This record gives sequence, structure tokens and C-alpha cells, in this order.
Amino acid sequence: SIYKEALRTLYLGFYLAAGSILFLVIFDVLMIYSVSKPIKHIISVLDSIGMGKRKQRIDYAARNEFGLISGSINTMLDNVEEMNRRIFDMQSNLYEKELMQKEAEMLALQSQINPHFLYNTLECIRSIAIIHKIPEIAAITTSMSKIFRYSIKGGLTTTIKEELECIRDYSRIIAV
Repeated sequence: SIYKEALRTLYLGFYLAAGSILFLVIFDVLMIYSVSKPIKHIISVLDSIGMGKRKQRIDYAARNEFGLISGSINTMLDNVEEMNRRIFDMQSNLYEKELMQKEAEMLALQSQINPHFLYNTLECIRSIAIIHKIPEIAAITTSMSKIFRYSIKGGLTTTIKEELECIRDYSRIIAV
């Protein structure tokens, strides 16, 4: 009877120990699963983002550490996307400004070429007038050339001497 009681106590202890071990094993498996599943999900989403799916975000709504980590990663990805958009916009603006600068340079070159052709044309007319002994046309083209140079020289200020010279050249044209 004492042996039976001791044996019963021993069996009860064994069953309690076996049950406790089984409970702990099941608890550990559930804990590992509850930790590894969110980590695997986060890693999977980050891998797909690394493979080019930049718009993908981590969909994990739990209010635990993994939810906080997922929210922080999503915020970081949104910030990176916003910075990329800003960089793209700045590069587009820079490209547009460079195009405008190139266009301005082209217009500046054209504005230098056009007067050059006009000066050459006026000089050609003057030379023909001299060859054909028509001094009036030679005088008019010389005065026109001087007025044209004066009008495109640029700058906001001019001297009285330059103004008077321009008026004289205009008077020469009218007088002929």
C-alpha cells in the first residue's frame, strides 16, 4: 500500500512532468512560429522591394514590436520614394534650365551672325556703289551701317558724342 501510494505519486509526477514538458514544447513552437512568421514576412517584402517592387509595403497590422518595425520600415520607404521624386524633379528642372541656357546661347550666336551678314551686305552694296561711281548709295550704306552698329551695341548708357554721331548719320541718309 505504501508502495502503491509511492508508485501512484511517482506516476502522477511523471505525468505532470511529461505534461509540463509537452506544454512547454507546444508553447515554444507557438512562440517561435509567432516570432518567425512576422520576421519571414518582413524579409520577404524587403527582398521584393530589393528586386524592384518599390511601391510594395509591409502589411502587418498587429500592435506589437513587429507592427512598429513594419510601420517604421513603411515610413522609411515612403521617405525614400519622396526623396527619389524630389531628385527626379530637380534633375528635370536642371535639364530644362540647361536646355534654356543652350537655347539662349544659340540665340546669342544667331544675333551675332545676323548683324555680321547685314554688315557684309551693306559693305557689298557700298562696294558696288563705289565701283559704279554712285557716291550717294555708298554714303547711305555707310551711314546705315554706323546706325545699325550703334543701335545693337547694347548697354543702357551712351555718350552725347555717340548720340550726335547717330543723328549726323541719319541726317546724311535723309539729305541724299
